[in-house]
Amino acid sequence: MIKKISYWIILILAASLVFGFLLEVVNRGTASASSIYDEFYPVIEQINRSVPIVTEPGVRLDGASIDPSIGITYRYTLTGLDGGQVENPQGTRQTMREYSIRESCGHPDIAPALRAGVTFIHTYRDSKGRRFTSITVDQNACRRAGIM
Repeated sequence: MIKKISYWIILILAASLVFGFLLEVVNRGTASASSIYDEFYPVIEQINRSVPIVTEPGVRLDGASIDPSIGITYRYTLTGLDGGQVENPQGTRQTMREYSIRESCGHPDIAPALRAGVTFIHTYRDSKGRRFTSITVDQNACRRAGIM
């Protein structure tokens, strides 16, 4: 399930390539984080027009938003998970965090945005609407993981 969640996160982020901004960042290396965030607005608008999106059984993307002072936030519900029933919630959260950071930081379409200063935040709620975890992927997370 965690791999599929990350796959859909990466797929959504990769859609931003349609707008060509990541390629521009790689080639020029001059775009600021705030201008890159501006490039994400059309992608976020498209996501929000399409939600809710069942990305896989048990996982629903509920929306996305941009606040350049915080980052790009994706909101999910784990529809098949009652956080109070998880045997090892901390272990599950840690596994989700490690996988998301590793996959995002190493992804050829996402890493350029991270290097340019973009922060991605993935928040997950359980089936009862309770916060389950929030995963922040930024340059520092990538460095701590030894990827960037």
